Amino acid sequence: MIIRSLRDIDLLYALFLGRLPENNFVRHDNIGRPMLEAATAALSSAEFEQSVLERFLQVGELPHRHLSVKMLPDVLQLIAEAQLAPPQKGATIVDWPGTLGRVLAAAPFRQMVEAQYAAAGRQLITRLTGFAPADQPEQDEPRHVAVPARESLIVSGAEIVADAIQFVTAAAVVGLVDQSSFDGSLRGILPGVHRFFAAFADEGH
Repeated sequence: MIIRSLRDIDLLYALFLGRLPENNFVRHDNIGRPMLEAATAALSSAEFEQSVLERFLQVGELPHRHLSVKMLPDVLQLIAEAQLAPPQKGATIVDWPGTLGRVLAAAPFRQMVEAQYAAAGRQLITRLTGFAPADQPEQDEPRHVAVPARESLIVSGAEIVADAIQFVTAAAVVGLVDQSSFDGSLRGILPGVHRFFAAFADEGH
């Protein structure tokens, strides 16, 4: 798509740099320029690196916060018309971080950002969208392996039993319960412990 109007320039600057062009000279210079070429120039600029990428990763702020959200519908229309990102599924994104993240996560911009800024670029996309690209998992952060449901339940059950025994023991130490009550509490807990783990053992065979 070719840039055909001054409004296109304003929307492109707003999307990628979080601001409007400095003046009309900049606007007119970009008329007739391919949209992808102008977007690539914005993404590879020192301004994008410092004001967008680095600032967002450091303090969680985008320069877009100074822009009116009233521009977003026009920006979304530009994204659709210029095919800067695939059609949006589900609820429409109505904020600047989500809109920028959606475009940066799409080809060819994702490849541009990753090639230009490497791990920082991937982290930017992840934080803007809330998830890492499906075919490019984060390599700079430790992966969290989910505990299987069965093992998780066993651990939770053991923790509950341990807490119960600890509570009863503490109560006996400070005199809240007498020795006979303490012995009776333990006798009541231990059969439950046996049944709990026996149930899991039976499921495992």
